[in-house]
Amino acid sequence: MVLFVHGWPYSWYEWKDVMPAFANAGYRAIAIDMPGYGDTDWPEKGYEKRAIAEDIHQLLDQLGVRRLDLVGTDIGAMVSYAYAAAYPQSLRRLVLSESLLPGFGLERSMDPDVAGFWHFGFHRQWSTASELIYLNTIAWTYGSGNAGVTDADKAVYMRTFGAPGGMKASFGVYSTLYDDGRYNREQFRRDGPLRMPVLVLNGDRGIPQDLLLPGVRQVAANVTAGYIRDSGHAISENQPAETASAILRFIGSPPRR
Repeated sequence: MVLFVHGWPYSWYEWKDVMPAFANAGYRAIAIDMPGYGDTDWPEKGYEKRAIAEDIHQLLDQLGVRRLDLVGTDIGAMVSYAYAAAYPQSLRRLVLSESLLPGFGLERSMDPDVAGFWHFGFHRQWSTASELIYLNTIAWTYGSGNAGVTDADKAVYMRTFGAPGGMKASFGVYSTLYDDGRYNREQFRRDGPLRMPVLVLNGDRGIPQDLLLPGVRQVAANVTAGYIRDSGHAISENQPAETASAILRFIGSPPRR
């Protein structure tokens, strides 16, 4: 089985054009909505990445899944790392895309005093703006490398982001990032590096790979890296066929039951 975890500002729908390739290859493919996104509840707390990882674990237990490949992008990569660190025995392979890891490079990259990503601090305050204008400007425009997000896609996402409280809920995953970093460092000191194969996969016009890759190499023993050509940050929206092919090459054929 392959489980996909989306980023901000998306939902499970971010993977809609990628998942059929995995079904055609013989995999059971599942994509989730994280808390605060899509059709989930919008809780006031519980946005720590380890808490979301535990939600995933509980879901997989209900589905009877004991072994899987895990793919996460953006915030979903942070959640996927938290799951891998908590339940390494359940993972065959791990794909991390277009993000940084809390505790291993993220904090400096979100520091505006060193020209870090300004929106991380903005989102941590649960601020809001005119939703569609803001999301178009920061995430869904060609200038951001996300030309694959169509007007029809935006309508799907805006069903929740445009609803009262929707944007605030989506910002919840940013409010815990420093706590996530402290927890990740403590867990790493206790348990050591990940042993499953890990792929770092970025768009060639997305977040520079030299931001994510060093942190992943700190926490994982078996790391490879790749790029999706002609893609910005949202690789599954920009180049879904290339993204599916790159992941399938890495995870290989489904294991025999």
